[in-house]
Amino acid sequence: MGPLVAFAAITSSYFGHFLGAHEGLVGLIKSRSGSSVSTIEKVSLAFIVVTTWIVAVVNPSILGMIETMGAPMIAAILFLMPVFAMNKVPAMAKYKTSAPVQIFTALCGLAAISSVIYGAL
Repeated sequence: MGPLVAFAAITSSYFGHFLGAHEGLVGLIKSRSGSSVSTIEKVSLAFIVVTTWIVAVVNPSILGMIETMGAPMIAAILFLMPVFAMNKVPAMAKYKTSAPVQIFTALCGLAAISSVIYGAL
């Protein structure tokens, strides 16, 4: 009974992600293109199926992908965005720190991002 439940859970999860990704991709292409909706749906369906097939054949490490893609984004959010926001967003100007602190924060963010990129190579 356990394998049947696991299979049903994996299948329903796949279709949930598939339908959401398909609808989002169709919406993005439809807003930028003048093509017919049926053509856009067929092309996006083919793209998603081919991409999924390639990922299934290559079988990458999911945790490695999350680490490789997530760590730079988290570093950018934690280190780079506050420095940018303090300088560009008027409401954040009251939180502005000294230039050496901002430079240090930005350098730490760039170091975190570059270490992940270097590790991926």
